[in-house]
Amino acid sequence: MFNQQAILTFEDDQLDRALESLKTAQRICFVDKKRPLDINLDEKLMRQILYADCELYMALLTFLKQGNELVLNAS
Repeated sequence: MFNQQAILTFEDDQLDRALESLKTAQRICFVDKKRPLDINLDEKLMRQILYADCELYMALLTFLKQGNELVLNAS
């Protein structure tokens, strides 16, 4: 929910909260290959997909945040 609200409002505090939320989700979804968890293949694949989704959304939010900074600096 933070992600959608941040994208719609372009407010820095919303973008920061959405980024932190995504970082938390990434930590939960991370699968350490050195210390494998006792999870099945489906769970492992789902975690990897969610981790990649978080990366994509974080890139989008970072892009929007940088765009906001450029607009503010130009004015």
